[in-house]
Amino acid sequence: MNAKITIAAIAVVAVVIGAGAAVVLMNDDGDGKENKGGWYAWDPNIMAVASSKVAPSPYWVETIGEMYENIYDCKPDFSKYSKSDVPKDFLPYDSIISFDGDDNLIVTSKYKDSTGKWSTYNTTYTSIPTGMIGSGSYAICLYYALCQAAGVSATDYDSKVISQLWDLCFGGDSSLYDGLSKNYNISTAEFSGVQLPNPSKISENKETYTNLLQSLKDAGETPIWICSGSSPSWDSGGQWMKETVESAGGYSLLLSISTFSDCLAEIEAISYIFGYGEYAQTLIDTLRTQMYAISQESAKQVEARGAQYTGLGIYANNDWTFASNSGIGVMFEILKVKNVYTKETSGNWEEENVIKAQPQVIVFCISDPTTIDWDQAMRVPTATS
Repeated sequence: MNAKITIAAIAVVAVVIGAGAAVVLMNDDGDGKENKGGWYAWDPNIMAVASSKVAPSPYWVETIGEMYENIYDCKPDFSKYSKSDVPKDFLPYDSIISFDGDDNLIVTSKYKDSTGKWSTYNTTYTSIPTGMIGSGSYAICLYYALCQAAGVSATDYDSKVISQLWDLCFGGDSSLYDGLSKNYNISTAEFSGVQLPNPSKISENKETYTNLLQSLKDAGETPIWICSGSSPSWDSGGQWMKETVESAGGYSLLLSISTFSDCLAEIEAISYIFGYGEYAQTLIDTLRTQMYAISQESAKQVEARGAQYTGLGIYANNDWTFASNSGIGVMFEILKVKNVYTKETSGNWEEENVIKAQPQVIVFCISDPTTIDWDQAMRVPTATS
């Protein structure tokens, strides 16, 4: 019997089942492939998910929900659960916002310098930024906040909300102007901001950033630069960018996002920064409830079948194996899939170990799932003439 293959094919999604899918079911029975041994031998459930969809973001709910459908062959029933059902210790988060005596918003940034030491600084917001400079992951959080305020679902792709989002995006790297369309099905047709280089290369592109900030200052805009505190080197670009954007009358926000709980704190902060704080808690409650529902429904599936599925998360063609504290590892925990990779930290794992463990679920994490070579990924030699 051939393996069941699922692939997060964004380019195919719009054609096959319409926008919004994170994982698309594809069965290889009709494409001429046969069981060639290798990792196909034990007939695992195989999925490919875009890297951006396993990095912590509010879109996790969509990704995990579709992974649930592919693993358990049914949809999770969200209607059974409300926020009152969610225990306080389920996906708790540490807020990074506070208020001063004048009720001004204060947000704590976190960054890591060249010595590897993490430090923090506080920013007081005396005005609402008129737009952001940053990567796609931060725009997604803002998008969810805008949807919450507008009373629409993020998967409705409401045209007014999308227009509002792009009005608030002054610039960003390819994960913003290209990635939102490719990875989240959000049209980027109205993006009119500046296409910027990767934020880890600020020092090599200071003129580009300087020109953007000067043009925004001349136009009377108040930008906020949002970036990962661990992505740009603080000593070779990050500190300069913070000082430059603040000298132009804007704000800076550096974040350390490694878990979904961190993401909830990020959502809260971005919602308040842009003036949507009154909607933040409802959005967070909804996301936590949905994640809890998937967790509970998964537990019921395990109870019904009498055992957990075993799983493995790897990058591309087994270049990296994900531990339980990674994005995929946490997704497995929510889905009640037992990770066969038991090391505490992610790293390379010889393919012989995979063959020995024979995981029933294999999730490939890859930047563009449409490019995956299944025979190579599944350790099957390419036929030669």
